[in-house]
Amino acid sequence: MRKLIIALCCCCLTAPALLAQSALKIKLHPVIALQLVEPPASLEAAWKLAHRQDDPVTTVIPLQDVYAKGHHQLSALVARIDASGKPTNNRQAAQMGKEIENINSLASEMAAWQQSLEMKYYKQLRNQDISVHKAIDVREDTALKALPLITSGEYTDPDPMKEKAVSNQYFNEHMKAATAMLEKDRQLWLQFKKEYLSGLARYDARLEALGWGDNINNPLLKPGVANLQKGLLELADKLLECDQKITYTAASWYGTYLDRPETKRQQKEITMAYLNVSF
Repeated sequence: MRKLIIALCCCCLTAPALLAQSALKIKLHPVIALQLVEPPASLEAAWKLAHRQDDPVTTVIPLQDVYAKGHHQLSALVARIDASGKPTNNRQAAQMGKEIENINSLASEMAAWQQSLEMKYYKQLRNQDISVHKAIDVREDTALKALPLITSGEYTDPDPMKEKAVSNQYFNEHMKAATAMLEKDRQLWLQFKKEYLSGLARYDARLEALGWGDNINNPLLKPGVANLQKGLLELADKLLECDQKITYTAASWYGTYLDRPETKRQQKEITMAYLNVSF
């Protein structure tokens, strides 16, 4: 967004032929709000969004269909802004008057707002803290090394049954940690969405007051208004990016759970019990 402010200032320079993009003459809030689908509430729900039926259970896709649709809609809106560019042959330098002052002030305010949301939410959600899982791995490794060795013929190793018990114990800890992380990130995302949509409604109104650029007398400032609107769309895209990340991480853990022999055995027992009851 800082680049955006510089771009606005550059609009004041004399230019023989400037491509003057126009902002979309719509409020973005109603359109974008529909695309911001909440992250799943459970590991299983995440897996169902990220897993395709014929793939192995551990295979989950980074870009889930439900969020891909949102990305497509946002990209289409940006493309409409870009396609609106028309050359203008205004050779007169823009006057450093009230209009440029107001537009630069709005750009600066929006840049600070966007930066605040990115620091508060986006960076945390994009770079998930996996230290809890690393700590569990360390504890598991320590527990495995502490197991007594047994000797049977040429075989000298820990008791396989005890190894399996330790492995199950710490995998359950991983699953609890993954569930806790999903809930934490989900709540953070929901707050991100709430603050974003509140700001979006506010800046929708500010851009509407400018007639989305039509109420500005100097044509060289109009592309700046379009860029402000594109900035709002880019932040919405980052919300969807976080959605994908949350879903992918949660789905990966659930896929690992389904692939474990213990899980497969339990599912088989449940199925057999169901068949016995049914028939």
